[in-house]
Amino acid sequence: MLSASAMFPRDRFNPLLPNAEKLVDDLKTITELDFEPKSSKELGSKLVLHQFLPAWEVQAYVRFANIALHVQNSRYPTHETTGELPQLSDGHFLLPAEDIIMHLQTFHEDIDNFLTDEQRAESYAFRVMLSERLHRVLLYSRWVDSVTFHELTRPQMKKAIPFPLNQVLPKKIRMETKASLHQYGIQTKEQAFVIARDCYTALNTKLANSSGDYFFGDKPSALDAAVFGHVVDALANPQLNKTVYELAPRLVTLAEKIRDKYFAAADSAKPDLVGPDELQYTETNNNLFSTDESCFMSKASAASHQLAFLEPYKSLNWERRGMLSEVIKKKHEQAEHSANEAMPGVYGTAGDERFDKGPRNVIIGAVIAIALYAFAALPLQIRFSDDDDEDDEDLMDEEEDDDEY
Repeated sequence: MLSASAMFPRDRFNPLLPNAEKLVDDLKTITELDFEPKSSKELGSKLVLHQFLPAWEVQAYVRFANIALHVQNSRYPTHETTGELPQLSDGHFLLPAEDIIMHLQTFHEDIDNFLTDEQRAESYAFRVMLSERLHRVLLYSRWVDSVTFHELTRPQMKKAIPFPLNQVLPKKIRMETKASLHQYGIQTKEQAFVIARDCYTALNTKLANSSGDYFFGDKPSALDAAVFGHVVDALANPQLNKTVYELAPRLVTLAEKIRDKYFAAADSAKPDLVGPDELQYTETNNNLFSTDESCFMSKASAASHQLAFLEPYKSLNWERRGMLSEVIKKKHEQAEHSANEAMPGVYGTAGDERFDKGPRNVIIGAVIAIALYAFAALPLQIRFSDDDDEDDEDLMDEEEDDDEY
């Protein structure tokens, strides 16, 4: 029999807030620590960022905070032992993507320390919108949309991932992404772009009301890093490029400012002039996606011509309803036009001319057919030439000679 404690857990009504005693008990039962874990700052080493697709948000944050970073570019979308990329290796800590920024704020440098409580709340809300809503839009545009997947995503993945996995992984990731997005109600391009439209409008409005070049004045914050990370990926995507330029031009200006101020100087540093330990930011090898011509960081990206419903904060059904009357009117006009062409009218009109040509062509065809039939019924006389008669006679003579012998 089950005990009462098994049927009714003791912590059923306990809050989600952890207390010190529970944390200590968890450490005792889950892990056996022989030493206190330390960060790379305490160990005197660099942070190491493992990435497949460029983690622009993390790279922007460490530049804002002036934290040394080494980037390890992987040739596979996932880490062979720890799973999804990007990951941050910080001394004895290994952080997944969703925990990296909070870890940097806690153990290294909190660039949001100048914000008020109200501004921190706004920053957190907007960053959640980016990581949840807009990230799903980016996933749809990159993996689910057929045009982008077949013309951009899959060729890039096949070039970046070694054979033979490059033949399997792109399709596998696409199927998993499509199933995941269906759970969040994103099944069509229209649903994805309505989300993008409203989120971009909200971010653009927030930045427009700022007193400086960044979201909260003249100093960059974690929100600026998050927006930069998303905008760089969105502008490299032909399905999102035009939408960002149309709905959020201030976000593009912000991304250009961050790129030119914080990334251009680091990219222009020459490793042959200084040792690798003296460089603030190092990288094992070039990332295919960050050096591609379509990447915003290459300074060669341009707006495409993707149509979108630009009026924000309205349902897509509202837009469709507004178009419905015009569509119905055009259908009625086409039906009336087709009916007029089919009905006989005054001689000399285009419709009557087409109507007259039909029977005329039938009559001409019938006359030609009768003539051919009559010609085929005429008696034919076949005559053989004299040469043929002589040949037959020679053949008969030869046969008679053979009979005599």
